[in-house]
Amino acid sequence: MNRLTSLALTSVVAVTALSGCAAQQQVTQQHQLTGSLSYLSRIALSPNSVAVVTVRDSSVADGTVIAEQRIDLDGRQLPIPFTLAVNTQDMTSGAYSLSAVILEDGETSWRSAPVGVDAEAGMTELGNLVLRQVSEQGVVKPLPGSEWQVRNLNGVAVPASSKASLNFGDDGRLYGRAFCNSFNGRYQLQGDQLGTAALASTMMLCTPKQMERERTMLDILGQSQRVEQLADGTLVIFAADGRALTAN
Repeated sequence: MNRLTSLALTSVVAVTALSGCAAQQQVTQQHQLTGSLSYLSRIALSPNSVAVVTVRDSSVADGTVIAEQRIDLDGRQLPIPFTLAVNTQDMTSGAYSLSAVILEDGETSWRSAPVGVDAEAGMTELGNLVLRQVSEQGVVKPLPGSEWQVRNLNGVAVPASSKASLNFGDDGRLYGRAFCNSFNGRYQLQGDQLGTAALASTMMLCTPKQMERERTMLDILGQSQRVEQLADGTLVIFAADGRALTAN
C-alpha cells in the first residue's frame, strides 16, 4: 500500500470516528420521557379527541414549551402510551415540568398535574399519569368557606410534614401559610379567571427547602391567571407560565 492510499484510508477512518462521536453525543444529549395516560372514570372520549403531552420551562413567567407530543386518539380510549425526546441543550433553566391534557372539540376536558423533569440526559419512565376531569364548563365552586391545603407545587408533591394553606375570604381577601411565613393579599374570581394583588408575607427565616417551596408557592399565586376545580374537588391554580399549584 503506498503512502497516499494509507493517508486517504486514515482520513476516512478519522472522519467516520468523528461522525460516530457526534452521533453518540447527540443521543446522550437527549432525555427520553415515557409513560402512559389514563383516568379512573368510565367515560368515553369523543371521536375527535386529542391528547397533548408537553414539557415546559417552569422557572420563569411565560416559560416556553420545549417538547410536545400530540396524539390523535381517533376513537381510541385511555390508557395510551406517550414518548417525548427532549434535547437537554434546550434545558437551560432550573425547573421543567411535564403535563398532559385531553382536548375534546378543542376544549380541555381532562388534565394531569404537572410532574417535575430533570434537565439531564438519559431515560425516565414516569409511569401512569392519571388525568382528572375538568369541572363542567370550567365552573369553579365558591372558594370561600374552607381552608385549602397545598398538596403539589409544579409537579412536586408536598411532604405531609410541610404545611401550606390557602383561604379565600368572602371580602376578597386571600391569606394563609406559605410553608414558613404567613401571607395575605387580595383576589378576584370571574368564572375560571383568577387574579391576585398586593401579596405580602411576614419575614421569618426557615430551612432552605421551606424557603424554596415558599418562593414557588407565592410566585405561582402572584402570577395566577386561571383556576380549575377537578371532578374530585381538587383545586388547580395555574400561573401565566403554566406552572401549577394543587390544593384540596
